[in-house]
Amino acid sequence: WLRRVTKNLLDGELFPPGSLVKGKWHELSSMMLAWSRFVKDGTFDRVLELLASQQNKQQDKQGQLTVDGTNRLTPAVIIEGLLKRIIDEQEAGNTDVVVTVDLYNMAIEAWAAAAGRSGRKGSGGGADDEDDRHAIATGSVGRGTSQTLAAARRAADIVRSLQAAYEVSGNETLRPNSRSFLDALGAFTRAASYTSTPSSARDRATAAKEAESLLLWMEDLDKSGKNQDAAPGTVAYSLTMDAYA
Repeated sequence: WLRRVTKNLLDGELFPPGSLVKGKWHELSSMMLAWSRFVKDGTFDRVLELLASQQNKQQDKQGQLTVDGTNRLTPAVIIEGLLKRIIDEQEAGNTDVVVTVDLYNMAIEAWAAAAGRSGRKGSGGGADDEDDRHAIATGSVGRGTSQTLAAARRAADIVRSLQAAYEVSGNETLRPNSRSFLDALGAFTRAASYTSTPSSARDRATAAKEAESLLLWMEDLDKSGKNQDAAPGTVAYSLTMDAYA
């Protein structure tokens, strides 16, 4: 039911950008919240396990484990798609729409959660950033890069783009807050974990380095006065140390 309703809301022919008037756009944010809860309470993982127990597991051409077109990146892909639809609605001139950091945080949190689930690696050689972005856009794994690392990178990408948008616009409702930064940092910690994923030692080491890079960026944002909410505290430093542990 949730997936069907979401698909209808994202149908550009049924609801072209700018058409969600009289508060109907709130249905998009409600769907984001529903998917977010679906991820946080573990329901989605249990659904995947149930489907896997009832059907033959199949691998796509890149080696990703899928069940009826549903994979472990599905909630994050859908939540970000809903966020993009809300932004498109605003850019189409719908003055009723209000885009806030809280909506972005739901997407960041979803990708961080995806970075903490077990998954399979794609086959082949090394992956670059373009491969990872393709993995996110298509719901597939970048060749040679674990899903967890690709998901963590996407969480960080959203925070960085949000910070850039805030610096350009000065819109306080878009300013990343401590939750934004910590969720993205935690995503790399999960991706670097030896127990959360069968990814390679290279991917785990990369995740740890990218956690440190994100931490240094947070320090710079605070020192430069660009965003005091980025100031790292005990939790941020602990997450980075855990990534290297």
